[in-house]
Amino acid sequence: MIVLDSSPLIYLGKSNALFIIRELYRKALIPPLVYKEVVEVGRRKGFEDAEAVKNEIGGLLIVQHPHEEG
Repeated sequence: MIVLDSSPLIYLGKSNALFIIRELYRKALIPPLVYKEVVEVGRRKGFEDAEAVKNEIGGLLIVQHPHEEG
């Protein structure tokens, strides 16, 4: 499973292209700090891409430390 950092999530969310992750990898893992940066901070600042990413949590995107198994 691929591990994503903040930048690809932000840019894919802004361009309504998060579906590309599903097409290429099915699911992706994001570390908790990336979730905090993209979703929590982004929502506080009113960024629409933060909502798009949040809507994919638990389906396309899994919040987990990369070294944990799950």
